[in-house]
Amino acid sequence: MADFLHQQRQFAQAVRQTTDAPAGVSEEQMQVYRELCRNNIFSFIDGAFPVCREVIDQGLWSQLKEEYFSTAAAESPFFRDISQQFFNWLDARPQTDRWLAELAQYELAEMKADIAVEIYDYISCPQEIDAEQWLNQQAVISRSAMMNNYCFAVHTVSAENPHAEQQETPLVVFRDTQDEVRFLLLNPLSFSLLQALLHDQTTIGDAILQCLQQHGLLSETAVSGAFSQIHTWWSQGLIRQLRVI
Repeated sequence: MADFLHQQRQFAQAVRQTTDAPAGVSEEQMQVYRELCRNNIFSFIDGAFPVCREVIDQGLWSQLKEEYFSTAAAESPFFRDISQQFFNWLDARPQTDRWLAELAQYELAEMKADIAVEIYDYISCPQEIDAEQWLNQQAVISRSAMMNNYCFAVHTVSAENPHAEQQETPLVVFRDTQDEVRFLLLNPLSFSLLQALLHDQTTIGDAILQCLQQHGLLSETAVSGAFSQIHTWWSQGLIRQLRVI
């Protein structure tokens, strides 16, 4: 058994780091394995981070994929986890530019939103706001929602606009009622409100109170604005429904 494990480790090292092929395996056979494994892993990475792939130097992108493949320790045997593991490695890599790590995180959020499984059906948003009824209910946020406060305007980056402007950028990514992945640009107040709504067993009334007190904006006008924001999120599908808790 010890010899078999040694051979397995030697073979894996030869695939990942292109060291000499183990005994009984020709260099030609070894090269086939190297190419197959790289093609599989690299295709998942390219598919998950298409904008990163477009906006950085292709030589650097190839280098990053090769460095990840040859040095990173896999934390999951499943192909579906490759994109998350690549991002974790990229984010922890000391040489990675901050804007690139944030762009990769944003693209990962889009991919996760696209495949997220919703637990609750969408209940159509009413045309009118019923503040009195909503106060003691909980807003059920879409399971696809991923929110983060970025330091760069990652949502503006593309092949036509490859430079990420450095500015505070609160975003939420989610899949709407038409199964389209979209993002919403938030402000500090709406970001705090959405964070409060995400807490388990938190009513809309409590979330609004917590948010407005935090920002020192507790007033009738601010409360009305918060209800209006919740109504908009519900109509967009970010909020799936309200429920009594």
